[in-house]
Amino acid sequence: MARPLRGKCRGSGSLWALSDGSRGQGTGWESGDREILRCLYPPGHDPLRDSPDAERKWCLCECRHDLCEAARRDSGLERSDQHLRSGRGGKDHAPSFLLGLRSEPEVDVLGGRLLFVERSNRTEKLLEGLAARLVMPGRDPLAPSVVVVQGPGMERWLAQSISRRYGVCANTEFLFPRQFLEKLLQSTPTEAVSGPNSAWEVGCLVWSIARRLSEGRGDADYEPLARHLEAVDGDRRLVQLSQQIAILLDRYMTYRPDWIRAWSDAPALPTARDERWQARLVRELAADLGRHHLADRAQDFLAAVASPDPRALAAGLGTSLPDIVEIFAVSTLPPLYLSLIDGLANHRDVHLSILSPSRSYWADLWREVREGDLEGAQSGGGEGASGLFDAAPATPAARLLAGLGRLGGDFQRCLEECTSAGGGEVEGFESPVDNAACPSLLARLQADLLDFDSEIDPDAGFGSGARASRIVDRGDDSIQVHLCHGPRRELEVVEAALRNAFDRDPTLTPEDVIVMAPRIDEIAPDIEAVFGVPQDEDRRIPHRIADRGVFQRSPVAEAFRGLLDLLSGRAARSEVLDWLSREPSRARFGLDEEAVERLGEWAERAGIRFGLDEDHREALGLARDRTHTWADGLERLALAHAVGAGADVYAGTAPEPLDPFSDPEVLGSLGDVESMLRAARDQVVKKRGVAAWCRWLGDLLEEACAREDANAHEHSTIRGLLQGFAESATEAGFDEPIPFEAMRERVSEALASTPAPQAFLAGGVTFCELVPLRAIPFRVVVILGMSDQAFPRGRPAPGFDLMARAPRAGDRSTRSDDRYLFLEALLSARDQLILTVPGRDVRDGSDLPPSIVVSELLDALEGSFELAPLPQDPAGGVDPPRTLREAIVVEHALQSFSDRYFEVPGDPRLRGRDEEAYAGARARRRASEAGGGAPRQFLADFSSADPASAAELAPPLLELDELAERLLRSTRHFTRERLRLRLPRSEDVASDLDPVDFDRLEQYSLGSALLEDLTAGVSADEATARLCARSTIPIGRPGELAVRALFEEVKGIAKLAGERFAGPRLADLESGIELDVAGLGPCRIEGHLDGLGSAGRVVVDFRKIAGRSELEAWIRHLFLCACVEQGAELEPRTVLIGRADSKASSDQIVAFERVAEPCRHLSRLFEWAWSANLAPLPFFPKASRRFAADFLDGKFDRAWRGAEETYHGGESGKWRTPESEEGLEHARLWEGLSPISRAGERLFPYRFDAVAEEFFAPFLAARVVESQ
Repeated sequence: MARPLRGKCRGSGSLWALSDGSRGQGTGWESGDREILRCLYPPGHDPLRDSPDAERKWCLCECRHDLCEAARRDSGLERSDQHLRSGRGGKDHAPSFLLGLRSEPEVDVLGGRLLFVERSNRTEKLLEGLAARLVMPGRDPLAPSVVVVQGPGMERWLAQSISRRYGVCANTEFLFPRQFLEKLLQSTPTEAVSGPNSAWEVGCLVWSIARRLSEGRGDADYEPLARHLEAVDGDRRLVQLSQQIAILLDRYMTYRPDWIRAWSDAPALPTARDERWQARLVRELAADLGRHHLADRAQDFLAAVASPDPRALAAGLGTSLPDIVEIFAVSTLPPLYLSLIDGLANHRDVHLSILSPSRSYWADLWREVREGDLEGAQSGGGEGASGLFDAAPATPAARLLAGLGRLGGDFQRCLEECTSAGGGEVEGFESPVDNAACPSLLARLQADLLDFDSEIDPDAGFGSGARASRIVDRGDDSIQVHLCHGPRRELEVVEAALRNAFDRDPTLTPEDVIVMAPRIDEIAPDIEAVFGVPQDEDRRIPHRIADRGVFQRSPVAEAFRGLLDLLSGRAARSEVLDWLSREPSRARFGLDEEAVERLGEWAERAGIRFGLDEDHREALGLARDRTHTWADGLERLALAHAVGAGADVYAGTAPEPLDPFSDPEVLGSLGDVESMLRAARDQVVKKRGVAAWCRWLGDLLEEACAREDANAHEHSTIRGLLQGFAESATEAGFDEPIPFEAMRERVSEALASTPAPQAFLAGGVTFCELVPLRAIPFRVVVILGMSDQAFPRGRPAPGFDLMARAPRAGDRSTRSDDRYLFLEALLSARDQLILTVPGRDVRDGSDLPPSIVVSELLDALEGSFELAPLPQDPAGGVDPPRTLREAIVVEHALQSFSDRYFEVPGDPRLRGRDEEAYAGARARRRASEAGGGAPRQFLADFSSADPASAAELAPPLLELDELAERLLRSTRHFTRERLRLRLPRSEDVASDLDPVDFDRLEQYSLGSALLEDLTAGVSADEATARLCARSTIPIGRPGELAVRALFEEVKGIAKLAGERFAGPRLADLESGIELDVAGLGPCRIEGHLDGLGSAGRVVVDFRKIAGRSELEAWIRHLFLCACVEQGAELEPRTVLIGRADSKASSDQIVAFERVAEPCRHLSRLFEWAWSANLAPLPFFPKASRRFAADFLDGKFDRAWRGAEETYHGGESGKWRTPESEEGLEHARLWEGLSPISRAGERLFPYRFDAVAEEFFAPFLAARVVESQ
């Protein structure tokens, strides 16, 4: 009988390009099998007639095996050949798997299906092939198509693109790689591949590992983990460590399945320290949980594929997977995934579409560039002397691709090593410059990456075609790098750049733009501030923010996370109020924003700093003291509500001077909050099992966050998360009690990783996270925050990570992922690539280094291209850039209203378009020109302000207190009352720390209260007891020392006051003075005078003499003299008793004698005070007083120097705070311009020297220092 000819075939073309038959199933023979058998037997022998049926089947089966082996050998030879050629000599990029038939869409290898690879540098080209195959004739229209994508962004883009092409995208199942492999494994018969074992998922594996590590405490094999497990907070570290190990084992199962199987099957444990405990842990977990993890199931699937009888496997796959599986636009896949896909290709057509930056082989490019650099350095030949493959030096494009593309190169290598047979390869590479009349710099760089090994003769002249293609037009802005001051400024620059792009190209739409950032959650508020509040609604740029975590999109989750953090912390005043300000928390306790703000004021005045009560403070490792806790503060507020703010000390507690009577419900709500927090705190100090924690946390969620119809789904999501924790821990058998902190960390991490509804490609400009595997084409690609610290991101591996010690091709790392992500973004841009770098420090303007990938990009551009020469007659203005780097990199000013954006002529790259910024720049320019080049200022000058016009703002009436406020704090009054700006002061910043001493305001407040008690006849013991009962006294010994020092200081003032108040006292005076003020007409001052006696008015003040207290006493003394002049029977004399300014003088008693013409002086003061409605008065108490003292003494130059030194600071007064730094009003209003200099006279309707002289001349004349 004739035997088949092994290894020989006739008509190979017809052999390999066969139709899709049924593979000889049943009793009949398909045409493909007939042709195969006829080719295998000698000529003249018909196997269908002359051979038994069993023999024919045997021959066919043997032939399939031999031909597949031949294909594998052919593939291996081609791969070896390509490693030698490595793409330098030819463009034949990947092995020709089957006799060179690369582009046949359907290829049968004796009934087996094949793996097709399609490569392109354009995602659109890959889409064309996918779209054509989805509607290919002959496919079952009712069978769903399976398309594997690497992320939800690509899924959405594909669905939208297919819908635009065909009108609808339906019956298409988009799967992520892990989902697809799970579907593949579950499609396999259970006798071949077992079902999934959920116990090996990370969420469940954590608790199984924790149980094993807990039982293994003290075991010698687990000794490397002893320092974690036996620490003081070992229970908390146990869960943290288990989480890290679970993530690591999950990576092992994907990238090191051979390790997992070897550890499970080996008879003995390894001897290496870290490998030993990991192997034992895997073995114990396998015994507890069963094998059936990904590594085992993948091995079982490959074994089923290689079995002699794959009919059961084929039947299972036929019910779950379509005939063709599409894997679209992948950049990388783990080797394990590639092996499974290769196995699937024996039964299904698999189309693998790969986005590749180059048509050449570049898997080893990074290594060859590095070796070439080392050889060049050793030989002294410069950079890359030996070049690639001992050919020419590496091109800049090759160097850039080697630096950014290692991840893709490793994938290229893994694809060839992990796929043993293939069906063909289609190359859809397209040069970006082929169809462009004048290609942009971006397109030419992409073309250089596509053919990175093409060389340009450096000696060629500019006239040559190759050399001319290296010249970049000066107007080319396809690649931009902007150096900015911080994230907010970056967004403003991007907004301006996008407006320019939209105005220049009407076909460009917001949907064509993507803006990516390393951490989108951090800049989301700035995005809304820049893009969300346009001046002109018609010019608003629509946008959507994607990739935000559930914290940022779920108020309930954010409030719940904040509460858990609160319970594990110090319960500081700011933390509690911040949590209470969240909408779910406010609604739960019946509060609104105004009520929360009021509670904050009450808490501050009640002395609340941190800690719920004394037990909480003791748990924090502090002294058991109730002072400054929430419990203590609420007692003070409740006491004020019950007995009144003016009541005496009760049970050692002084009621604060509050007014909670207006809304007692708000105070009651604060009590409910405090009670809830204290009850929760009592629970979190205990240990309990995971299931018990989850039940308690669910109850806490309901108790602390309001549940409404609008947020019911958020509550359900969090409850589902907690239920999942409980079920996974129960399934793992982990019932060991753990601390609250360990549970809080797990819940917070899970909430952060819970995906939120995405807004990717939902209309408008897309703002999203800078994440890998998102190679979606956009006309404009913007990347924010490209600083050295932020990108590429680094995530250190655990010290026991064995993969980091023995890396393999295909391993993933955060830094290599980010580098390839940048390369994908570069390939995805069609018109423009805009990079922003926070290259200047916001505070001092110092240089900040850009990301290394930005530097590498600029180096590649400079090495490949040249900027066009300057024209013969360049236009005037700013010097044009001389190099390509200078043309690409744009350095921006700190503010958008800088003059640089509106200069004519100016840098066209900085052309501003914001009308509001233009108005600000014009105002600053006018002020600068008026000052003869003086520094810019916030406001225009006030020299033309007419005080008389201020009469239109209000009736010409002033209270005495308001008159003093306007004169002595002119700048603050103008800022608050006229500009409506309330700038914070240092004393306004509330602290959450316990006080250790009195600050300036507290010292004045407490000292004044103590002085009032002592002068009123209260005993020293009682006055001290009242003082110690106040809420602002430091705890313990510091408080005792501070009170003692304060009492000694006050006692001396009280003694002097007692001597001065020896005579009878008179009733307080309420009076008004009519004045005739120049330019204002009849005016009136009304005021109140206290401290009157037979010898005049005595003022006792805890403030220092020679400060504002003395000037206030002077203004009231003028009012007293005016009242006497108009008939009041009083002694026109004022005595001020206060603290001595020890650094200047020891005076404690100052008297003012009778003043002639007090109404004339008051009229002048009234005029100045009234003008403060229009302009700040050039009167600064300290600087003006020092100026007047020297000026009236005839020392004119010294007067100006002293005033400048007092206001701005100097060597002689370095121990004093400069007057200009006593409030932000001075710095913000004058912005570097001295208001007391001679050049500053133009700023005011009055001159600084004239006001100082006129105010202090009568003051110094009437002032008398009395002996103590």
